Amino acid sequence: MFKRSTRLCAALLAGLSITTLAGAAGPDSRADAVNIIADMRRIVTPQGIEETRAVRIGGIEQWISVRGTDRRNPVLLMLHGGPGYVSMPTSWYFQRGWEEYFTVVQWDQRGAGKTYTANDPAKVAPTMTRARMLLDAEEMVAFLRKEFGKDRIFVLGHSWGSSLGIQLAQRHPDWLHAYIGIGQITDGMESERRGWRFTMDAAQREGNREAIRELASIAPYAAPGKPLVLKDLYLQRKWLARYGGAVYGRTGSDAESNAVKLAPEYTDADLRTIWDATEFSSSRMLTDVLSQDFSVYTTFSCPIVIFNGRHDYNVSASAAAEWFAKVKAPSKQLVRELGARDLQRGAGQDAGLAGALRAAVRGKSRGRGAVNEKTRTRARAGFADRGSISVPSRRRRRYRSPNALPVLRSRPCRSRHAGCCR
Repeated sequence: MFKRSTRLCAALLAGLSITTLAGAAGPDSRADAVNIIADMRRIVTPQGIEETRAVRIGGIEQWISVRGTDRRNPVLLMLHGGPGYVSMPTSWYFQRGWEEYFTVVQWDQRGAGKTYTANDPAKVAPTMTRARMLLDAEEMVAFLRKEFGKDRIFVLGHSWGSSLGIQLAQRHPDWLHAYIGIGQITDGMESERRGWRFTMDAAQREGNREAIRELASIAPYAAPGKPLVLKDLYLQRKWLARYGGAVYGRTGSDAESNAVKLAPEYTDADLRTIWDATEFSSSRMLTDVLSQDFSVYTTFSCPIVIFNGRHDYNVSASAAAEWFAKVKAPSKQLVRELGARDLQRGAGQDAGLAGALRAAVRGKSRGRGAVNEKTRTRARAGFADRGSISVPSRRRRRYRSPNALPVLRSRPCRSRHAGCCR
């Protein structure tokens, strides 16, 4: 019996080796690679939704992608960072798990990504203001509520997008189940000063004379009462990224920069202008955004959930935590642990996001600390009701994609300025 089993295993392994060799050839082009990714992430459930289209927002065509396994799920709108740092072209690698719980909307904002390509930059340039962007965000939320027949949606703001998010939460709490912040902007100039200090300390520990000299040349950086100079910001970001202040454990952003090339939503034409769009947006708005003090927003009438990357110095995690301690809301939660053990486990990542939102919306605020095991257990069981904030139950799902690994972490700038924005 043992010999027969051994021969059977050998035969199977031999067949596997032959099959592997026969199919070992890789994709011949970007189109082939993108088609593979698109097919793997294709939404096949009867109630699913998967579309990429332009909608009229703020008088121009603005592009969105909409994905989810069940259109009855709550809508989650992600406000990307930057300004100009789009999330849509990298969402293929971090978003899949969210789609089990939410109808996820990625939006290329005014002056960014596919929206930049679809419009005349010369006509859009005069409209690149914080006020106009906030109006666009309000229009987008109103559109999604009407389009999907929802009284409320979730809004997730990342970095620059978090400044829009907390203002939406203040102005329209009745539109939101909850506001979720990642890389939450608070006092922009204080955040910049802390980022510079982290970077200088790291350079001194390493004895990097070039970094020390360049960082010292912009001191006092982000000094109170002085305007923030874009070239100084780019220099600070270059070395901050070098020491892992934007992406923990990495010395640059090449990995994520390359990931945009595999975006199923992006055409070759979109990719040709993606970095032009980043520069277009950041050069017009970034210093203005970082000169603002958004920590004045502390009172909200909707639940607030903050995912605070503990290694984030691009947007200061410590400044965000200090702001959060002052926040007053019906319920609030600060999720501090965004390390590999907490958010890079397939079973725990999407459950962690859904669990944190479920706890906050139902008023079970813990205020501080990571999502605990009790919350994860409740999230894995799924929400009992399929009302306004329901998510599908894991016990009812027959199919669980092996690619459902959403990544919530500090994300770098991908522009030529090596970490200028997020």
